[in-house]
Amino acid sequence: MRYAPLVERIAGSSAGAWAVHMEAARRRGRAGIMSGLLREAPACRVVPPEGGMFVLLDIRGTGLSSGDFARQLLDRERVAVLPCDGFGPSAIGHLRIALSAPEARLREAGERIVRFARTLAAAES
Repeated sequence: MRYAPLVERIAGSSAGAWAVHMEAARRRGRAGIMSGLLREAPACRVVPPEGGMFVLLDIRGTGLSSGDFARQLLDRERVAVLPCDGFGPSAIGHLRIALSAPEARLREAGERIVRFARTLAAAES
């Protein structure tokens, strides 16, 4: 890093630690955006990350399995998520949503997930 000595003096830490700090702040922002959007999804409960790069969405209230929800979401809204059933009994009925895309794309994906969940809720009524 060309400006590493300057960053070290300003931040009071190594450039590597500074980069890690900035990446963590960026992820927290993305997690907040996605979590905020997903709170609007009916019959779902968002589980924000505790420092990782994934948001979990509990979709058990929709009546669909995580695999069915993920497949239908991909087919109808073109959003790919990972069913968590393979992570053990406590993860059954949850989806894992990566926070690695640019913010605008994450917002769009979150809005599509909420739209899909609303469609499911409307069909139940």
